[in-house]
Amino acid sequence: MENLSTLALLVEALKRDLDSRTIVVSPDPGRVKLAAQFAAQLDCPVAALQKERMNGDATAITMVLGDVRGRACLVIDDMISTGGTINNAIKALMSAGATRMCSRGISRTTARM
Repeated sequence: MENLSTLALLVEALKRDLDSRTIVVSPDPGRVKLAAQFAAQLDCPVAALQKERMNGDATAITMVLGDVRGRACLVIDDMISTGGTINNAIKALMSAGATRMCSRGISRTTARM
């Protein structure tokens, strides 16, 4: 089995438009590893959000882990279905002092070769 990744391709596409004060943000603890991979490739710091699921569809951001004040935030997630997590993330990050937002949903699929 071989894992196919678009990480390098996405990093190259993102580098062209990144603000010099960009910070890569994980929308929850489960995506920190993915966000850290992007941050390392983009030479950016990383932050994370603590998310609490209220019910099957609703979530709330309870904490911003990292200093986002005055920074552009690039939120990296593996799947965006309703947009609720991203919407809550943007609100929490803006309340914490972030200046700009960008989000990317990264679908990771394992292909058998």
